[in-house]
Amino acid sequence: MQRFFIILQVMKKINSGVTRILSRIIGPSAIREQEAIRRWNDIVGEQIAENAIPRKSMNGTLYVSVSSSVWRQELMMRRLELLELIGQHIGKGIIRDIRFQ
Repeated sequence: MQRFFIILQVMKKINSGVTRILSRIIGPSAIREQEAIRRWNDIVGEQIAENAIPRKSMNGTLYVSVSSSVWRQELMMRRLELLELIGQHIGKGIIRDIRFQ
């Protein structure tokens, strides 16, 4: 059991180091943008997550693939609400726009 905790501590240090290096290379805001993708399901909830998948983020814009034109329309109408939710979870102004495809 003790080995497990040692390995866990080592992995946390590696993860922290990788994050710092990536932050220097691509910039801290890009790292924060990726957090919107990683946490999408928790942010938007199960129903939306089942019908909308974030694909990439670039320059403050999140690109999301949707399952149908009906869902695209629904999410476009809720765009400001989703931006607010994302801002609450990862920080305001990191994601400034969402494009549904």
